[in-house]
Formats: sequence, structure tokens, C-alpha cells
Amino acid sequence: MEEETKAVKEVATTVGKAIDAMAQAGQFFAKFFTGPLEQASGIVEDRLRFMRLERYMRLKERAVEILRQREISGPTRAVPLSILVRILEFGSMEEDNDLQDLWAQLLVTAGDAKSGIVVEPAFIGILQNLSSRDAAILDKIYSFPMEYEKLGLYTYALPEKLVTDNPTVEMNPPKDVCQSLGNLNRLGLIASGMMWDAGSNYQLVSQTVLGRAFVTACRGTSS
Repeated sequence: MEEETKAVKEVATTVGKAIDAMAQAGQFFAKFFTGPLEQASGIVEDRLRFMRLERYMRLKERAVEILRQREISGPTRAVPLSILVRILEFGSMEEDNDLQDLWAQLLVTAGDAKSGIVVEPAFIGILQNLSSRDAAILDKIYSFPMEYEKLGLYTYALPEKLVTDNPTVEMNPPKDVCQSLGNLNRLGLIASGMMWDAGSNYQLVSQTVLGRAFVTACRGTSS
């Protein structure tokens, strides 16, 4: 009986710590909201109560770290609640660390008035539809300067790298890379070369205005 009582107390202590941690995280995220702190904190906590605590807490820790890296003490503009709650909801459910980092970046950018970047509602749907491979390839495509919105990039060396030189023979990227390029093209983040039968040719891709805006929001700096 004594051991059972001890076990119950340990469980209660653990649950209590988890509740405290959730409340503290809710108070942090509420700073991105324009309404009363108590109201925002309650909304966030109620919406995210079912989420895995460790992923929720990691999202908070990454947001704090990104703020520190950008030398910002906290959010400097309010984030619309419709955007804030969706970022926290999807970001807290993301199990891939690299993708969750993008959610944290998007959150901090949304609350950073000095960034000059507007986080559009469409960005949330776009990020929700990316795999980690998609995101890595997209990052490579937008590692090239802005003039490549009009110029083409050859994809046959992906996922390792992109090249600007036309190969001497026809070379296709691997099948899994083509799948990612197809998704990026579907989302409007890249443009692909066109074939005579009106299909897409992913041997050659170029940047788009939407793609650069999305990547810039995820990086938090103009690219």
C-alpha cells in the first residue's frame, strides 16, 4: 500500500510539472497575440491541450533560441490569432525537427516588425504540405540569387546540389527528387520546364515570386 501511494504521488508530481510547463509555454506564445494576456494564454492552452508536450515545448525552445539569434527580446508586433493558433497547432504536431524549426522561424518572423516580412495565411498551408526532403531541396533552389526567378537551374545533381550549366547529355534527377520537385511545383514554389505534351519536365526549374516570399519568411531575412 505504501508503494502504491508513493507511485501515485510520483505520477501526480509529474503531471503537475507537465501542466506548469504547458502553462508557461502558453504564456510565452500569448505574447504574440494582441489581446489580453490571460485570454490569449487560455485560447492557446485549450487548443493545444491534446498535443504531445515534448513537441510543444521544443517548439517554444526553438522560438526562444531564434529570437536570441535575431537579437530580439520578444515579439514586436501582434500576430493575427488565425495565423498564430494554426502555426502553434501544426508546429506542435510536427515530429521532424527540421520542419518544426521552420514553424518556429515562421512564428518569430510573424512577430518581428523589423523583418519587413508579412507572413501570409497561404504560407501555413504550404509548410504543412512539405516533407523534409521537399524543404531541403527548396532551400538549395533559393540559395541562388534573385535573378534565378527568370533563369533555369538544372536538377540532375540533386539532392546534393543544383547546377547552372546545361549538361551535354540529357540527365534526369532521381525519382524521389522528381516527386519533391513535383510537389514544389504544385505549391507554386518553383516553375518547371514544359514538354511538348504539356507535361512537366523537372530537368530544369526556376524560382518564383511566391517561392522566394515563402523562403524569406521561413528564414526571417531577405534573400
